[in-house]
Amino acid sequence: MIVPTRWAVDGFDAMTWRGLGLDAALPAIAVQLGFCLLFVTLALWRFRKQQNSI
Repeated sequence: MIVPTRWAVDGFDAMTWRGLGLDAALPAIAVQLGFCLLFVTLALWRFRKQQNSI
């Protein structure tokens, strides 16, 4: 449950194989957006840290 790919597959599975609607995939989408925000924040932090050390 800590890997972003797991959430993507779970949301995809809910809509394709289980035949559920978009509302079943919304939690997986929200977690994916959370991972995106986390990774963008980490990348910007590292980039700025690297730029200041040069």
